Amino acid sequence: MTGTVTGTRTLTRLALRRDRVMLPIWVYVVVIGVASNAYTFARLYKTAAQRSSLVATGRSNPALLFLYGRLGGDSVGALTAWRYGVWAALFAALMTVFVVIRHTRADEEAGRLELIGSARVGRPAPLTSAIAVAAMANVVLITALSVVLPLLGPPGDRLGRPRAGHRYLRLAFTGISAVAAQLASGARAARGIAIAVLGAAFLARAVGDSGGGRRSGLADLARAAGLDGDAAAVRGRALVGAGPPARGVRGRDLAGVHARGPP
Repeated sequence: MTGTVTGTRTLTRLALRRDRVMLPIWVYVVVIGVASNAYTFARLYKTAAQRSSLVATGRSNPALLFLYGRLGGDSVGALTAWRYGVWAALFAALMTVFVVIRHTRADEEAGRLELIGSARVGRPAPLTSAIAVAAMANVVLITALSVVLPLLGPPGDRLGRPRAGHRYLRLAFTGISAVAAQLASGARAARGIAIAVLGAAFLARAVGDSGGGRRSGLADLARAAGLDGDAAAVRGRALVGAGPPARGVRGRDLAGVHARGPP
């Protein structure tokens, strides 16, 4: 039974119950931040001329390019994605990192997984349930943004479609967090590894976008981490990132739990 996911559903319900306060707060903060920004743009920049002036400033200012990336258009939706898209993706990725490591390596340190291991639970079950909880939280976040944003923008503006790259960024960091939980001996070190990867991806994107002229190789590298909205590049990275943890858990006892039946 050690190679099965027996008990995953029960562990997922337990994790959702434990995170019933934390996850709604994360989702609320991200949605309110993006929605308020969209509302502000829709009210302050009502005409195409006003938005074009802002776009010209955003495309010529290296500091703005470093912080927010390159603009993809002059619509309210494009301005919202530029102004808050990268930062919303970063916060969502951090949420994913904390959720996955909280229910894997942190639970091991607290001794919870030792108790779980005394029941009929498959060895990959804790990791699988943590990934499932992170995936569900991101689905709720994307759904909330898709419902709220169309209500704030002018008719015909594509405000209700979160950038595809940001969606795959969250999936990628679910896998990266799971890998970090296997590599590190403690929860703090695992969080440090995952956050360092996230910071490196953001820095690569920022340096590449603010370099001037053609997009640099650093920006192309960041695109693979999902910080540039390129769905095609991110999809492959995300699938690669999500695969090894589930396979590698068979070779290492992630939580120090040897699943077994009752004595």
